[in-house]
Amino acid sequence: MDKCQGENMVYSLKINNKIWPNRTDIKLKGTAFSCELKPLLDKWLLSDKYQITNFVPVKHFSNDDLNKDRPIFIVASDIKFFKYLKGLLINLKEIFGKHQQIVGYDLGGISENREMMAEVNSVCAMEWRKFDFSLLPENVHGLTNFSWKIAIIAEVLAEYPTVIYLDTKIRFKRKNGFQPYFKQIEQGSISPWVNPWNTGHKISAATHTGMYKFIPHYWEIAAPYKERQMAEASINVVQKSEHSRLLLKWALLCAATRECIDPPGAKIKCPVPLVGKSVCHRQDQSVINVLSNNLEQEHRINDPNFITQYDSHHPRHQPDNDFFYMEHHQVLNQSRNEFKEHLRNEAVPGTKCHKNMSDRQNMLNFFQNLLSTIVFIQLLAADAIEIKPELVPSLIKHSLLKNVRKLLQTHVRAQEDAHSGRDNTTPTGLKKTRLIPMNLN
Repeated sequence: MDKCQGENMVYSLKINNKIWPNRTDIKLKGTAFSCELKPLLDKWLLSDKYQITNFVPVKHFSNDDLNKDRPIFIVASDIKFFKYLKGLLINLKEIFGKHQQIVGYDLGGISENREMMAEVNSVCAMEWRKFDFSLLPENVHGLTNFSWKIAIIAEVLAEYPTVIYLDTKIRFKRKNGFQPYFKQIEQGSISPWVNPWNTGHKISAATHTGMYKFIPHYWEIAAPYKERQMAEASINVVQKSEHSRLLLKWALLCAATRECIDPPGAKIKCPVPLVGKSVCHRQDQSVINVLSNNLEQEHRINDPNFITQYDSHHPRHQPDNDFFYMEHHQVLNQSRNEFKEHLRNEAVPGTKCHKNMSDRQNMLNFFQNLLSTIVFIQLLAADAIEIKPELVPSLIKHSLLKNVRKLLQTHVRAQEDAHSGRDNTTPTGLKKTRLIPMNLN
């Protein structure tokens, strides 16, 4: 069955090759993905009903460190790679500014480690999340399947228009290196999903043929002699668009299907030199490259001026594409105090970072405080509570919003004491009376 509740679950590839007599258009279909995966597509707005028909403006890096209207960096690590993550965070803050927004994911063990979390919390403008592996089928939970990476990109792209995923080994020399990519993405001349550098080997050498059963590769069929270089998936520059929605839709379905993302017999370790067909398999890197190639070729057929990643005019092949490098996981030999000094919350003189909370959490906290204030004022107006005069200066000093919830909690405990027969006075001077019903409609 090709569709599940109206959603296409079968990847199809149109081959357009005029050098084949009488075979200019061939449509190939892959193996159907399970209908059980459709909720994943809906969750991250990747279903076909969420087609993106309008251009979404690209976010650019700014010289103003306090400007939040910039691309979002995504990083992820487990406890084993935490020391490398620290090196990346220091590099990002030094190059892009202390207030550069980052979304970080815990892949295991970090959030439970008090010392590591103290370091995480010292990073200015980073929202820390624990990745929920239960969103994916259990047989793709392994870190070396890299299914989590595709899911993370999908999750953050559903929230922000311009995102850049980075492996922990990436380091930057300067921050203006992305500008040529952003400019041409805005012009529509290159793909809105960019991997800025090559691996040095072919896609066919590092992709298991089992993946092609689900997602056929254009160049493997139309021109197998024109083998394409595989791009590194350690940097993913992704702009919200119909192109990126399609790529992520099929990449996520593959990532959630063990036989696609990590076919039986696939080997992750690649020999050097890497020569031959399907010698090893690079999971996320393989599926991103296959889908990028297919989509770019489709663009090229429809628009001869479109620049593919293999074109010499592509920003990837320009001399100024040397703004980043790979650290090769050198150990970061810095103490925790030195790390915090690099990333301290006092980021810009006269300014401080707030707690690393999402906008939704900040909004929730605001309304909780507002509701507490309304209840508190009603209690005061109804003479249901009284405050000792000596506490008034303290309330003013620390602001009403911050203290209201504590006062209400104390009031509730006082009620419980009254029911149990304990003393009817409290240190805050609250009377043990019932709360006044509220109608907020």
